[in-house]
Amino acid sequence: MGKKIAAPFPPGEILRVELEARNWTQNDLAEIMGRPLRMVNQIITGKSGISPETATQLEGALNISAETWLNLQSIYQLSKVAENKTEDVKRRAKLYSLFPIKEMIKRGWIKAAENVDELEDLLKNFCCVDDLSKAKDFSFSAKQNISSYNSPVSPTNLAWLYKVRNLAKTQITTGKFTIHAAQSAIDKLSALLLSPEEIRHVPKILSDSGIRFVIVETLPNSKLDAVCFWLDDKTPVIGITTRYDRIDNFWFTLRHELEHVLRGDGKITPIIDENVGIDSDDLPEAEKIANSVAADFCVPQDKLEKYLLRVGPYAFAERKITAFAGVLNIHAGLVVGQLQHRTQKFHLMRKYLVPVRNFILNGSTYDGWGFVNEEI
Repeated sequence: MGKKIAAPFPPGEILRVELEARNWTQNDLAEIMGRPLRMVNQIITGKSGISPETATQLEGALNISAETWLNLQSIYQLSKVAENKTEDVKRRAKLYSLFPIKEMIKRGWIKAAENVDELEDLLKNFCCVDDLSKAKDFSFSAKQNISSYNSPVSPTNLAWLYKVRNLAKTQITTGKFTIHAAQSAIDKLSALLLSPEEIRHVPKILSDSGIRFVIVETLPNSKLDAVCFWLDDKTPVIGITTRYDRIDNFWFTLRHELEHVLRGDGKITPIIDENVGIDSDDLPEAEKIANSVAADFCVPQDKLEKYLLRVGPYAFAERKITAFAGVLNIHAGLVVGQLQHRTQKFHLMRKYLVPVRNFILNGSTYDGWGFVNEEI
């Protein structure tokens, strides 16, 4: 282990030693140099530095070259600057490791800071914490911790989660949450599956059921689709990204998150869904259940099975798809989405996967796509 280099000390320390060696007082040196006693005292106490003029006078008084005094002063000043700058750099690096600062500023979530102290304060305010080491808790109580299938949450997703939470806290729902209210909301939502335009009613239906619903555009390099968590035991929150602006993905994701709400998932640990709907044996049971329910909500799975048996290789025939969707009174895009998922033939019939974001943003609490929500 290498030796720790001693920190440089102010040249006033050496000056004090030299005076003691000569049995001189500070007043003696001041008289010798023809300078005020206050000037000598401030050098010795480190309150003032040594100028070229003073260095020249010290050379004459103490027979120590002016270059030596100036070098000592320069080394000390550089060490102080380096110490302060290094500390600021370390602090700033830590903050940048916690959050995507540049993107947050770009999105208007925080303003550009003039120094690291201001940046730290802005982030504390954004997270509503007094210590940023607590930021990853994303909590309203000490026992809560973030988890995405037991994986560490990324800085990008963490910032998104806080934005969703901040916006959700500003909402006032028109109804109180109960399981019955949530189930009633799902029944009402199922009547909207035929027309993309009907999606505009979603925010009100959820609000009437006491569920806070927020839409926040993802940050770059994120695969987030949605999150379910609770502000308290009676206040569920659903946040979505509409990362895939398609009718099938919207309804699947929303019903998936509603199932988490019905089950009480997310009360202890926020449920973070990336690539929602993906099939994997490693998925937690809650995710498998939510996926199954969401698929059945979009297209009743027993009827889809019968359709596949009946049409066989002609499953993607446009006439058959539209006829099947008509019988179910749902949009053909929901059928196409389920067929693509089952067959992995994602290039077929894409024209039916119509965009819906513009319909859902109308009347929603949202942030992104050029709009900055400044609720906090």
